[in-house]
Amino acid sequence: FGLQYGLKYALMRYANVYGPRQNPHGEAGVVAIFCQRMLKGEQPIINGEGKQTRDYVYVGDVVAANLAALDYPHNDYFNVGTSIETDVNGVFSRINEALGANCKVVHGPAKPGEQLRSVLSYAKTKKLLGWEPKVNITDVHTHRSSSAGPSLYAMLLEVEAPPKSTEQGLTAHLAPLAKKL
Repeated sequence: FGLQYGLKYALMRYANVYGPRQNPHGEAGVVAIFCQRMLKGEQPIINGEGKQTRDYVYVGDVVAANLAALDYPHNDYFNVGTSIETDVNGVFSRINEALGANCKVVHGPAKPGEQLRSVLSYAKTKKLLGWEPKVNITDVHTHRSSSAGPSLYAMLLEVEAPPKSTEQGLTAHLAPLAKKL
């Protein structure tokens, strides 16, 4: 399609995106699922031993990567992640600490066929787009107010159900971006 019509494109391959307004319903999105359960006073369950790793990338960093790709003049693909593997046990502990939830670590059965490791290198994205992540899920500050960076506590409190329709959600999230273009 790009060759036939001269369309320029950038394919963005995202790691595990997390952040404000993440949907806590369903089986994906462990950050939002843990947050919602802890905020409701419910016990989160860690699937399996919790040693499975993911590359968790903050949604604000994903937005910045997409904006950086808008002006790239060639057709290409880019990884958007942190290049850091964080296991589910670590995510649980960090969220538990940030929210002061005092939840016990409870492991359930492993999900059959679940991928055990997932991490993306963003070296090419940095080289060609000048982008790199600014937020690391293990480094965000747990204090409720900090000038040093994003507050995990604040991010976690913003976990909500998605808008009633996909169209409403897209309109709400893309309107500010469209104004910049």
